[in-house]
Amino acid sequence: SPIRDRLDAHFHDLAVANGAAEVGWSNKISRKDDFVKGLLAENFRYGIIAVIKSMEGCRTFYRAQAKTVKGSPFYLRSSKCVHYYLYINDKYLGLCQIRIQTYAPFTIQIIMNGHRILDRMMIAEGIRHTTDDNCFSEVSDIARAQALSDSITAGYLDENMRRLTEAYLPLSDVIETAYRFTIRQAEYSKDIYLEDEDTSSDRFQQLIQQMALQNPQDIITYIHDRKRTPRDPRFKYFKSDIGSCIRY
Repeated sequence: SPIRDRLDAHFHDLAVANGAAEVGWSNKISRKDDFVKGLLAENFRYGIIAVIKSMEGCRTFYRAQAKTVKGSPFYLRSSKCVHYYLYINDKYLGLCQIRIQTYAPFTIQIIMNGHRILDRMMIAEGIRHTTDDNCFSEVSDIARAQALSDSITAGYLDENMRRLTEAYLPLSDVIETAYRFTIRQAEYSKDIYLEDEDTSSDRFQQLIQQMALQNPQDIITYIHDRKRTPRDPRFKYFKSDIGSCIRY
């Protein structure tokens, strides 16, 4: 409890000191990401954009009542506790979020987007580019952009994640070894650039065929389902048994 109270005070002070929105999310319906993007659209700036407090499921320690469990007086079980979301518009990582659990073992989860990291790198090097949602629709120097993308290594990410935790997260005096980072989920994507209309036509036909093979039922609903017909056809997400996805 003392550590949980300390976390509550810390994140409240962070929000006040940075002029960030402080929001309780228990009764919200919209997505947190959309809410934060709306704040950035109104006032683009770097630093902490929002501190969101949300009650969510977690895995935490409980004291064994009868006897020790496998030599320990504690055991892990599912529970619920307050989680804090720090949304940070970082000069190197772009818009990212840190999710912090307020019950032991105080798990943190850092979520970032490689396209946003590359966007910051290209801005720093003066490479002209245009973004469309999560895609670069135009880049003035493809070769240099590819080289910058290749420089986003595990070491680069680890260095910046430690920088964020040191700047915004407490408990360094409680957890003496700081934090150990592991990959929980990674999604790999490629933007396909087409040089002319003929290439574009052929490639688009291939994408349509691939989507039809991966998920024919979803393609059929575009033809006969009136509710889905007006949807914007530029974006579609598919997931197959091997984990691939197509956005077009």
